[in-house]
Amino acid sequence: MTKPETIDNDLLKKQVLDLLQQFKDDTYVPASVYRFQLNRDFPFSQATKYLPYLKELGIDAIYCSPYYQAKPGSPHGYNVTDSNKINPEIGSYDDFLSFCQILNDNQLHQIIDVVPNHMGIIGNNNPYWMDVLENGAGAEFAYFFDIDWDPLKKELHNKVLLPVLGKQYGNALESQELKLEYHSHNFSIRYYQHIFPVAPETYPEILENGIEFLDNQKNNPDYQEYLSIIHGFKNIPIAKNANPKKLGERYREKEVTKKRLAALLERSQPIRDFINSRIELYNGKIEDPTSFNHMDQLLNRQHYRIAFWKVASEEINYRRFFNINELAAIRMEDDRVFETYHQLIFQLIKENKVHGIRIDHPDGLYDPDGYFKKLQLTYIEQIIFDKLSKEYHSLSQDIKTRVKDIIQENQAQPINPLYIVIEKILERKENLPESWRIHGTVGYDFLNQLNGLFINRENGYVFDDFYRNVIGFDRDFEELLYEKKLFFAANDMPSEINLLGYSLNKISELNRHFRDFTIYNLINAVREIIACFPVYRTYITENTEKITDRDEKFIYIAIEKAKHYNPVADRSIYDFIHSILNLKLEESISEKEKKLYRAFISRFQQIASPIMAKGLEDTVFYIYNRFISLNEVGGDPLHFSYSPSEFHRQNNERSKKWPYGMLTNSTHDTKRSFDVRMRLNVISEDFDTWKIYFKRWSKINKKHKTLINGQYYPESNTEYLIYQSLIGIWPDYPISKEYWNTYTDRVWEYIEKAIKEAKLLTNWVNPNLEYETAVKNFIYKIMENKGRNFFLKIFLPYQQNISRLGKFNSLSALNITLGSPGVIDVYQGTDLWNYTLVDPDNRRQVDFDLRWHLLNRVKELDCSEKSLSDKMNELLTEKKDSRIKIFTFWKGLHFRKKYKELILNAEYISLEITGNKVDHIIAFLRKKQDRYVIVVSSRFYSLLLENDQSLPINECWQDNHLILPDDLRLSSLKDIYTNAEIKTEKYQGKSSLNLQKVLKYLPYSILTNSES
Repeated sequence: MTKPETIDNDLLKKQVLDLLQQFKDDTYVPASVYRFQLNRDFPFSQATKYLPYLKELGIDAIYCSPYYQAKPGSPHGYNVTDSNKINPEIGSYDDFLSFCQILNDNQLHQIIDVVPNHMGIIGNNNPYWMDVLENGAGAEFAYFFDIDWDPLKKELHNKVLLPVLGKQYGNALESQELKLEYHSHNFSIRYYQHIFPVAPETYPEILENGIEFLDNQKNNPDYQEYLSIIHGFKNIPIAKNANPKKLGERYREKEVTKKRLAALLERSQPIRDFINSRIELYNGKIEDPTSFNHMDQLLNRQHYRIAFWKVASEEINYRRFFNINELAAIRMEDDRVFETYHQLIFQLIKENKVHGIRIDHPDGLYDPDGYFKKLQLTYIEQIIFDKLSKEYHSLSQDIKTRVKDIIQENQAQPINPLYIVIEKILERKENLPESWRIHGTVGYDFLNQLNGLFINRENGYVFDDFYRNVIGFDRDFEELLYEKKLFFAANDMPSEINLLGYSLNKISELNRHFRDFTIYNLINAVREIIACFPVYRTYITENTEKITDRDEKFIYIAIEKAKHYNPVADRSIYDFIHSILNLKLEESISEKEKKLYRAFISRFQQIASPIMAKGLEDTVFYIYNRFISLNEVGGDPLHFSYSPSEFHRQNNERSKKWPYGMLTNSTHDTKRSFDVRMRLNVISEDFDTWKIYFKRWSKINKKHKTLINGQYYPESNTEYLIYQSLIGIWPDYPISKEYWNTYTDRVWEYIEKAIKEAKLLTNWVNPNLEYETAVKNFIYKIMENKGRNFFLKIFLPYQQNISRLGKFNSLSALNITLGSPGVIDVYQGTDLWNYTLVDPDNRRQVDFDLRWHLLNRVKELDCSEKSLSDKMNELLTEKKDSRIKIFTFWKGLHFRKKYKELILNAEYISLEITGNKVDHIIAFLRKKQDRYVIVVSSRFYSLLLENDQSLPINECWQDNHLILPDDLRLSSLKDIYTNAEIKTEKYQGKSSLNLQKVLKYLPYSILTNSES
């Protein structure tokens, strides 16, 4: 056996290159994924039970929400506290292994959610954060978090601000809400559920306080041990001044001394009683404010400063996820953080339990591109090390280094063997950087493009005019977005903006041409530019030599808009910032100056992203209620709809550049589920009817409004939102008396969130209870289930017709999704009709037993030619169950799984339609060698159907044809849903398909010759 140390370089290089070549053919890409939202109410044990159902449905892979250790009680898992442990609330490690085994037994793969930007720091179970709180700037894991240890406020030097208190610090202290405790060998400060460690070097302050009370124990050996322990704590090296050697000594000595104290307290009643009396002393007495001086002094010596939560926006000195204090950003650009954070993740990949990852919020990272590259290279190295180790038994560090060098040298044409999709929100005119080593986004771009197909563009201006009349003024969307981004920057993230301003000031002081810029003007300019940024962020790193055309364009737009909004401001300040952001000032500066420039750019990019997200998705989308179907993550309400040609162009581009990206219609973050949007889109077809009904409802319900200071509430904008929301989420079945109040509560909870997120008349920080009560009373009155409710009497028939047509929309859109290039992402519960709103509404428990039952029913359908028409009619007209939707999923997902290469890697060609129903058909062809898939979906049903009993099938499509490409040599195709054979015909001298035959049984079809 050859020893690895003696391997010839040429031989090693050949082995590595051969293995690299294998990666090109080994990348796993799922045909479809099903999203499981795991939490304590839906743990591994329950999820495992339904894996066979997903296999039967046709799913290829499970896509799980984060199941690492998180804040206790987390309903979603994104507040990860330890990425290397399984969340005990979801199950034990054995439960997880059982889950993986059943996945394997059912030939299902697994995609996991990775949260690389931030960690949860509330819940006392984040070991890295607790280490920082206990040991300060010199802590072992101080590098983990993005903390400014020398902030503008000198009192926070070498301290972390902890804005957790519900009242001012002094009041909280004297209310005895901050309590000293001793447990598990440690002193700590408890504030309700929060526990903060006491720095070990400050233990003597507690232990020596009133030590004279132990004079009667001086001859007791335990007393001498007690004094020795105090001396031990006093001699622990201070973390902030410690070198690596001293740091190791600190950690070793503090733990040894803590154990000595614990052992002493275990055996000595007098010492234990004394310590308990010290704890009682430090916890003070409510009737005596001076009794809290000891605790105040102790807290002032800690590595953190506990504060009122409202000070966070201006003084916080750790970077957060958005403005959420309990989520601290981590420094993933540091190799140590990357390696530590991903240990379990790569272990699971190596063990073949995980086959791909979804990246949460990569725009918060310092260098997203670098992070993706690091993921791919780590995966490649891990697999190659593993294969070489099997041949040579072990690999020295020298060999590993040589292997890494060979891999790096052969990155001219990088391979991306690890399946990665990212939660990147693309603005409508923004493209995903093609250099990124990923396989695409999670699919919000597709979601909005598909949704726009089912909105009637002709009524866009009518919507605008009517909305203007409803609210009484012209609301400019772009102006509103600018205002709310500016508001968020000024009110929720001023600390981050101020830090950018002071960083700019340091840069300006280095150059005599810029030294006269004042800090105030620099801060104001930064805030304005971020408020005007047209996309979430740019992607410039410390290694960028020339910025991309994309970034240069967006920076220019932001600067010019900021100048426009501030015509009296000194334009040279904006030009100064412009020259920094596009690297123009780096041509003749020192390395030290360059580091300052790049540090500013990095932080600017990381802050621009959350301000865009909060300003747009979490504020404007709750204000601009013109047509809420468009107010979706990644959406652009100004772009009212997508034409077929636009959709085909984008789908074609997707097939060429990002064929493995996800195709999603609902996620845990969407404002409304897919089926809700598809219902709402019906309104766009017959807007005149909507206007009539809205006016009638508003007139009937005026008596339920509340007069406050001369104004009736809810105001028209909120009322407009309420009616649209009710149209979207009203159940298909009659609401029982027992469930009515629960359902009304659910509506109110959503509207309450909407009006608070809008931040116009109320908000989360300073709720306007009088206004909120008025809105709540209005909702409960108009939904009252007793007496003669004239509103519901008029509302329900209209809503039921919308629902019927909306289902056709959903099915047609689902059919398009099933045939489009990309990986289908099915959010849990959406395999049946699903009328949910933004979280937490969309995280409600899913009835998987019902889904399994209905799937078995559709599998048993007799779809012979003799009964086919009756069975399809039965599915299309059934109002209460969702068999037609699960039937469509079942057939489409199995087809995708069977012919994965045809769906994922085929050519995309839009098809021509002739006849009088051209606007009602979307059709395209997927082509790979001699295999074909033709996808046909209909739309705009209220304009298509004669009455509420008509179905959009068969004779509805008379004299309409689908024209096939000249080079398509086909005589017949088979419908994957009905197995009906459709023969090609000659129409006007061209090969075609008769749409009356294609859509004979269903208003949508997927045709293929692969089944022939």
